[in-house]
Amino acid sequence: MSFASIVVSVSQELNGYDSYVWCIGAWSLASAVSFSLAGPLSDVFGRRLPILFGQAVIVVGSVVAGTAKNIDALIAGEALTGLGTGFLYVSYAGVPEMLPNKWRSLGLGLLEVGISVPW
Repeated sequence: MSFASIVVSVSQELNGYDSYVWCIGAWSLASAVSFSLAGPLSDVFGRRLPILFGQAVIVVGSVVAGTAKNIDALIAGEALTGLGTGFLYVSYAGVPEMLPNKWRSLGLGLLEVGISVPW
């Protein structure tokens, strides 16, 4: 996560140096919880709805974190971003379903690039 490299300076700017570890912890916790929920939901409703929901929640979380005036709002924004990220990880199950065996490794590799480049 690229945010981890600047979390100390951002938390000092927002006067929340004592609780900066919650920025990363909230993302990790929310991502783990939502990933556990997204799998069964994608089995029932298909892959498309959880992925679109995850993308919408990531946008909202990014806006909240980007406009944060204090550390609590930043932590809430990171928690929302983590929540959306957990739902977005359902796309790992969708790529092998869409591609033939010959192209699955390439599809998953491109998915990894798409996830890792913005970070």
